[in-house]
Amino acid sequence: DIKRKYKLPDSISLNIELTKDNWYVAESTDVPGLFTQARSQEELLDMVNDAVLTYFDVPHNEANKMIYIPETKNVTSLPNVTLTQTKFDLFVAV
Repeated sequence: DIKRKYKLPDSISLNIELTKDNWYVAESTDVPGLFTQARSQEELLDMVNDAVLTYFDVPHNEANKMIYIPETKNVTSLPNVTLTQTKFDLFVAV
């Protein structure tokens, strides 16, 4: 099982902030040193997955079998919110 092989957590909590210059910055609250940023929400999803899989040394040929998906889909769904905590759950293809 890939999840056990690389000791991947079932979920990861991230603080996501929209900076004044419109960058989405994500930092894990439970995985020390896990940090990434992106220009858009769509790019942020890709960057979070890349950061997590890189952090846990998952090779590219196995990384395409899994994805972390956020429970909160729209980071800017509330007016004037610049920071949100979002849980990303791991899904692995069988």
